[in-house]
Amino acid sequence: MCSSTIEYSLYIDTHDNFLRLVLFKNGKVSRKLIKESEQSHSTNTMPGIESLLKDENIKVNDLNEILVGNGPGSFTGIRIAVTIAKGLAYTLSIPIKTITSLKALAVGSNLRENKLAVVSDRNGKYIGEFDSNNNEIDEIKYLKNLEFDDYVKNKNIQIVENIDLDFETIYNYLRDEKVTNVHEVKPFYVKNIEVQSSGKKSWSRRCR
Repeated sequence: MCSSTIEYSLYIDTHDNFLRLVLFKNGKVSRKLIKESEQSHSTNTMPGIESLLKDENIKVNDLNEILVGNGPGSFTGIRIAVTIAKGLAYTLSIPIKTITSLKALAVGSNLRENKLAVVSDRNGKYIGEFDSNNNEIDEIKYLKNLEFDDYVKNKNIQIVENIDLDFETIYNYLRDEKVTNVHEVKPFYVKNIEVQSSGKKSWSRRCR
């Protein structure tokens, strides 16, 4: 008699003030930890992972896959998530997949319409516009708060920000995505490049 195989995937996301850890068992959410962590992601993330594994009564070696949100968002926050995710994937020799914080909002919202995913910081907002199939319509960018207000003023589009995510939908989306070489997993940053000679600003997306 053959026993069914159990596969565990771990999702890690620290792109903003919240620590999001989700343990999937055969594609279904088995355990999750979501809490406001402020500036303490560095000290809360690994103990949080250990707590999830302990509650599930498994060891870290039982993990089969790592899923990580790689930004944009907090500079320090996304580095913490990516560093821990890469360390686990490399040490355990298991696959790793990435998803941007904006794509996670678009997918996890379950909205079947065009949407504007938004991640805010103190001075402005990272934005990504997605169609009904969660394809990126325009390049991800960062806008100052007043610029954002002007940007959305005449747009008839659903804004997605600070919502409860459907993590199983995110898992199902990532299931069809290619595995990333662990050495190529990088934080996703959006940088403001000011051309001083003209006084104009341009916005670009970068991975480091």
